Amino acid sequence: MALLDDPRAAGRPAVLSDTISRAAYRIASAIMEWHSDRRTRKALLELSPEELDDIGLTRADLDKMLRRTGY
Repeated sequence: MALLDDPRAAGRPAVLSDTISRAAYRIASAIMEWHSDRRTRKALLELSPEELDDIGLTRADLDKMLRRTGY
């Protein structure tokens, strides 16, 4: 019963819940960002050399980008 009477214990579940919510949000955000980056990389890899030139990139630029991102 002492635990229920302790005013410090009352806020702990809310703090834990908030911590878990923030962690879940960060994980979900990271997954969405990774997925967006993956779609961008895939789209760039499908472009022809002429299309890449139109946007100011070369195949070598893509290779460098992919090496940096570990793709």
